[in-house]
Amino acid sequence: MGRTVPDVTISAMLPRDTALRLLGLERRFCKTPSCSVLYYGADGRMVDKGEARVRVALKERTPPTTICYCFDVSAEDLRREVQTVGRAPSAERIKAEVRAGNCDCERKNPSGACCLAEINAVVKLASATRKKDCCG
Repeated sequence: MGRTVPDVTISAMLPRDTALRLLGLERRFCKTPSCSVLYYGADGRMVDKGEARVRVALKERTPPTTICYCFDVSAEDLRREVQTVGRAPSAERIKAEVRAGNCDCERKNPSGACCLAEINAVVKLASATRKKDCCG
């Protein structure tokens, strides 16, 4: 079952007419990458990823795969940083911005959620891959 999405996310992500169809009902974000449905309502209503105002990277098979919509950072950016400098300065910057209250995840991220868990997972995997590649 997907994450419940607030009205503010629906209003920010979808054209007005499409958003109005979903406002006022329980609806969720579909986190299945292979599914084209972006949001689905408790009553069976669905909205396709193509109706969103932004490219929903989770639902796409080709880069860039935006991971932080507030500060425009992709998974590829994070991996490249880890490979070249051994850490992810973008991840550190995003964490600082979140702590300072400078993010707007509910309006900018199609899931309506903070991206820090996803960022941490990408950096952790990239770091493990880097160690394996360099240290055998």
